[in-house]
Amino acid sequence: FFSPDRQSFVEYDISYLIDTAVTRQKKRIGIVSSLPVVGDDVSGYMRQMMIMQGQQPKPAWGIVQHLKQMYEVSDVGTDVEEIKNVDILMVIHPKNLSERTMFAIDQFVLGGGRALVFVDPFSVSDQPSQQQFGAPHDASSSMNKLLNAWGLDMAANTFAGDRSLATMASLRANSRPERILGVLNLNQQCFNSTNAISADLNKVNMMFAGVLNEVENEGSEITLTPLLSTTNRGNSWTITDQREVMGDIAGQYRRFVDGSEPVTMAYIATGKFNSAFPDGIVVPDGEQEAATKTVTGLTQAPQDCAVAVFADVDFISDNVAYRRSIFGMSVVDDNSSLVLNTIEDLSGSSNLMSIRARGSFKRPFEVVDAIEIEAEAETAAEEEKLVAEVTALQQQLQEKVAAARGKGDLIKDVILSERRAIELEIRQAEQQLRKAKLKKRERIDQLGVKLRNFCTLPGPAIILIIAIVLAARRSMLRRYHIRHTTES
Repeated sequence: FFSPDRQSFVEYDISYLIDTAVTRQKKRIGIVSSLPVVGDDVSGYMRQMMIMQGQQPKPAWGIVQHLKQMYEVSDVGTDVEEIKNVDILMVIHPKNLSERTMFAIDQFVLGGGRALVFVDPFSVSDQPSQQQFGAPHDASSSMNKLLNAWGLDMAANTFAGDRSLATMASLRANSRPERILGVLNLNQQCFNSTNAISADLNKVNMMFAGVLNEVENEGSEITLTPLLSTTNRGNSWTITDQREVMGDIAGQYRRFVDGSEPVTMAYIATGKFNSAFPDGIVVPDGEQEAATKTVTGLTQAPQDCAVAVFADVDFISDNVAYRRSIFGMSVVDDNSSLVLNTIEDLSGSSNLMSIRARGSFKRPFEVVDAIEIEAEAETAAEEEKLVAEVTALQQQLQEKVAAARGKGDLIKDVILSERRAIELEIRQAEQQLRKAKLKKRERIDQLGVKLRNFCTLPGPAIILIIAIVLAARRSMLRRYHIRHTTES
């Protein structure tokens, strides 16, 4: 079944169904993260030892548990030198990655691998360890050397803000709720409606998300498609010290200056990328002490690549995307759906990527649209009159209720009687309004009945006609054979 509200993606949906029917093997997802998103993969004796020592094994993040139901998920590690046996790579909060690891990611993408990258100027999930002393904890992550090669850049200590999307909440116990500029509740106007990844999203929550900017990359054939943005009132705001993020919340909201264009927090980049390490990297030579060698690889992708970049890590954390209870783990809003949609899209073939990159093709139901426009015009005047009548009655009702305050019992009884009469009139007017709205659906429903009859009745009718013709033919042949046999 194909839904009419996805008419612009019908070609993509059909192609995806064919592609997934052909590809039976589970996709393999590798995770590179400085956070314990995969959890402690221990069992049996080691698990019992940890519990005996008072240590509780850390569970995997909800998003990882979600992915394990559909894919083969493995922890690649942050010190990897080469990425193998992975179809899709997830890089989550890459802090202080070595040049060798970034080179491995670079070569994986250039070799045709798909990647999801989650960077963050300030991750609430990145909490300092109890043993950490001295320098302030840095909760940011970035890999701009690779992002620049993919046509993107994320500025440090810079966040996306939007007054119309800021959530009302309390960051501390026993404190009054206030508008938090960095915690955004993205709605449908913030999603790219022409892209299959984000078209069907309803709500996504982000915490202190960064801002992604497009940068020129000479010699590369890169197409950048925004996925998540603020409204036109959105703008970026900066801090000088990370301690300010959780500090003067009210001051941040008060000092924020509305913008005139949306800022973007997520992109998908496709095309033939150039390497971020065109001359390779210099690494220690294990065969000779104090010696080095140069490791080289692909300098340009031989085929189209695809990378999705998100300027937030917390939106996939358990604190935002999931809710744990005694009954288990449940999904909150569309945060996890966004990740799953992106993985599903990137895991498709290059043919699917090219279909998605063509953009949206509108194939409207012209007859239905024409009926709706005509019905709107016919009922607009009646609806406007009924709405005005309901509004006037409600205002009259409020005046009666206000007049009853402080009056005697006799006057109150009279006013209450008048109130009931007005409420009855309101219900009658609302009933007429519902009937007027139903008129708009009558002609569409009539068209649906006609189409259903057209699709269902001809089949049995044709079969009946064929059966009658065949029965008549058999009867004629039978009489012919009987007459021929008698004459013989």
